Amino acid sequence: MKAKLVSHLNSVFQALSIESEIEVYDCCNDILPEWARHLSHPFRYFVCTPAIDDLVLLKKFLCKDIFVSGRMLYWYDGDAIEPHCAPKQISSTGNFESHRLKTSTRLPSWLDEYIFKTLHAQYAPNHERFDFNLDLTETDVLKYLGTYFPRSYAESFCIFDNLFRNTAYSSVFHIDAPINIAAIGCGTGGDLMGLLTVIGKYSTLNRPINIIAVDGNSEALSILSQILEKYKQYFKKELSLKIITHTFVDICSFDLSSIGISSSFDFVLCSKMICELIASGRGRNDDAYYDYVIKFLPLLNERGIFYLLDVTTRQKHSTFNPFLLNEQVQRAMVNNNDYVVISPIPCSFFNQTCNNSCFYQKTFSITHSNIKDDKSKVAYKLIAHKDVYRLIGAGIEGTGKYQIHGDKICPHTEAWSGGYMDAFYIPETSYNTFLSDEELLSTVKVNDDKPSNRDCVSSSVSIPAGTASMPSQDDMCTGSLGSVTDAIDNNEILSSDDYYTGCYIIDTNVFVEKPDIIDSIPEDYFVVLSAKVLEELNHLKIKKNISVAGKKRANRALKNISDSLSRKDREIIMEDSDVRLLPKDFDKHNPDNKILSVALKFVGENPILLTSDFGLQARAKAMGVESISLKEYKKINNN
Repeated sequence: MKAKLVSHLNSVFQALSIESEIEVYDCCNDILPEWARHLSHPFRYFVCTPAIDDLVLLKKFLCKDIFVSGRMLYWYDGDAIEPHCAPKQISSTGNFESHRLKTSTRLPSWLDEYIFKTLHAQYAPNHERFDFNLDLTETDVLKYLGTYFPRSYAESFCIFDNLFRNTAYSSVFHIDAPINIAAIGCGTGGDLMGLLTVIGKYSTLNRPINIIAVDGNSEALSILSQILEKYKQYFKKELSLKIITHTFVDICSFDLSSIGISSSFDFVLCSKMICELIASGRGRNDDAYYDYVIKFLPLLNERGIFYLLDVTTRQKHSTFNPFLLNEQVQRAMVNNNDYVVISPIPCSFFNQTCNNSCFYQKTFSITHSNIKDDKSKVAYKLIAHKDVYRLIGAGIEGTGKYQIHGDKICPHTEAWSGGYMDAFYIPETSYNTFLSDEELLSTVKVNDDKPSNRDCVSSSVSIPAGTASMPSQDDMCTGSLGSVTDAIDNNEILSSDDYYTGCYIIDTNVFVEKPDIIDSIPEDYFVVLSAKVLEELNHLKIKKNISVAGKKRANRALKNISDSLSRKDREIIMEDSDVRLLPKDFDKHNPDNKILSVALKFVGENPILLTSDFGLQARAKAMGVESISLKEYKKINNN
């Protein structure tokens, strides 16, 4: 693995014309340089180079967190390090931050066009008007749809995208069975659409999706129904929707039999509803978070995820919502020993004993055709069966100080070594202290002989048992239902050139035929470069059986890519392949399939695979990804 990583990085440096030397260290076996021994090293490989002048280029090209120490750049690669491998001479002192939860995204262009152009949603922030949403008129609902629906989408999408990237959870989720979702207080369904987009992205099996949506506003439910119909057309999913119109006065009086309690749910969602109950109750519903968890948590099946999210405002008659949510969930979990909070991570360890009144918060941002980087600040908990927690291995005691809000640290982890960790980030690979890969696979029983559409086991699962200070007023925010100041003053309204209607993923053969292809991509599309394409271009320019003209075109393409990465007027994203997104019977080592897997990462953002390879075109179209040849592209774009 180390040799392959060195070879890959040398190819990247050569392609980018970076002449600096590069060093790769195996943190389990190699002696690290003296200057790096004080750093935290949570991942297997430590990479460093004196190419400090190329920081921006490398960060954009590698899509990694790159850090600076003196005149050295460094970053990490490989799997999360096993605790017993950590070099003994390394102590944790300081500023290193591990992988962090992705907190920004775009509204998919198909969804953006539908809500703003077809449904005529309006971007019109008004915190006071939307503090309580049961009495919204049709006009109000359209304003809510254009303002707060995208924010809820971003929160849900980023949170679930992080979870689905965890290989252990992915193997548990991808069984050949219907997906059951309960969306409580769903409104127009921003959180639901975030989850469904992630499911569309990662689940290529055509599993039926059964949704129960509960809300008291009939106008909002009508819009939700229309959006879900559009989703079915776009993702070609078999989806059924049961709508329950119910106005919550409190949680305790709600009759669970009315939502089909005979079903067990893979996801139970509740976003920004409980704060309304607490506010309207003026003291009568102050235990609403506790009541909600007690009532709805038992609906989860053994692989289910419980999503409880709310704004971080202060109740007029009480305190801040995060304090209430934290304390009440802790209390409810004492009575539900089969379940564990999986995010924020420290709550996984200390939920049974913690008495801290933590103010914790995560900031998300969404870009769509009406606003750029529209921000929301929320507090949330993810809860799952304790055996799911054991599988995903979301954290390990002693690995680092967990950040719960800005530079605020979970009090229980302040003395831990290992650097600073994002309390909300679920790692992509599980830690061996919970289960090894072999143990994980041994817990998955094959359900039948049907092939899975993912690089994992198609299965049914039999799993073995096994006080923060008060934030300053400057730290407070009103979350997704508003902002401290008018969002229009703080954000740039987008012109048509600022918003992307899709993206192009460009194959190697296109670069060889037209080295300057990036320059001709329409401005309303961003460009995604596969790392495999870069490697192939670099190999072509030195391959012996390639003509001189071919080598020159490959070299020109690499030069053009390097120049384009430095431009501020063109967004280019560098992506590694993810073969887990491919059907099981696809060759995971095939270079074309690796490029196709990159396109599948952007399935929610109108990806177009630009390739003259007809075989790759056919595979892409079979996976629901639009694909055209360079000849067709030139005809469409007149170039």
